[in-house]
Amino acid sequence: RERTLGEAQIQLQQANALMSGLLNVASRNEVFAYREICRRFCNKKSLDPDVRKFWKKVKAVGIPANYLNAELWDIHPDTPLGNGNQTLQMAQASQLMSVRGAHSPDAQQTILHLYDAAITQNPRLAQKLVPLGEQKSFSNGQAWASATFGTLMQGVPLPIKPELNPIDQIETLLGLSAGVIQKIETTNNVGSEDELLGLQTVMGQVEQLIQMLSQDPAQKDVVKQATDSLSQLSNIVKGFAQRQAQAAKASTKETVSLNYKDAPEDIKRQIEQAAGFQPSQLPVTDPKMLKAGQQIALKEEQFKQKSAHADAAFAAEQHRMTLETQAEIQKAGLEHGVKMAATEREAAAAEPVPVE
Repeated sequence: RERTLGEAQIQLQQANALMSGLLNVASRNEVFAYREICRRFCNKKSLDPDVRKFWKKVKAVGIPANYLNAELWDIHPDTPLGNGNQTLQMAQASQLMSVRGAHSPDAQQTILHLYDAAITQNPRLAQKLVPLGEQKSFSNGQAWASATFGTLMQGVPLPIKPELNPIDQIETLLGLSAGVIQKIETTNNVGSEDELLGLQTVMGQVEQLIQMLSQDPAQKDVVKQATDSLSQLSNIVKGFAQRQAQAAKASTKETVSLNYKDAPEDIKRQIEQAAGFQPSQLPVTDPKMLKAGQQIALKEEQFKQKSAHADAAFAAEQHRMTLETQAEIQKAGLEHGVKMAATEREAAAAEPVPVE
């Protein structure tokens, strides 16, 4: 009878396990041959042309002779995926490709190289399509994200470039944003309005990249991780916004208290005029203001009465002093007249009487 799918898979797994065991044994046995080959190449006195050529190259690159000792080396065979079993190699490569997005960019490059090598069975073609050891340390997506971060921080949104790797852009923008957030947290933990606007613009750019990446089901894990990171940074930025609003509100209250409440009346009128308030047309009915006005009027009336009394007393004193002065003058005149009359009588009495 025809075998079922489960039976076929079980038989295939058994065959793969048997083949893998045979290949592993063969690889372990080859280790002895590799060690012997290395030992012979480390013999400086050998007359073999390949060994002599090897020593010339070693001397040309400056490797010391004491390192050419096979006993100090770790020698093991370099086996491909599946240990030479093409079916097992394809299965392993497919499994790696399904979780490729969860790896770092360098690991993704290696996985893609292994997948191409498994499909084509041509290591040279795989090296040409996905070269190893030649990948750029800074990808185009990372370069674009780094170059546009300054523009985004100025609050200017930019279009998305789908031809660039969105994962590299997301990781770069999130990393740079985290650096700015850490700087704000270590200074005043509030930030400026420009920094807040820039971070919000960067978050919007990252959100668009995540939406574009979410269209690929294979990137489900990467999308979840990026979404969680974006959510954490967004919560921190929201905290900055709340603290800025509280600081602005407290600053407004303090300005009103210092500049208006405690200011003199003339300064208050100037503040009201600067704010556009018209003078009030209603009579003042504030009890404190009325009481203060009454006290001022009473003090003015008392001052007027005291001034009038002082003026009357001064005038009476002046009149009294004038009368006293006039009486003293008259008295002195009378005394002088009496003295003069007495003198004249004495003089007249002293004169001789003429004799006729």
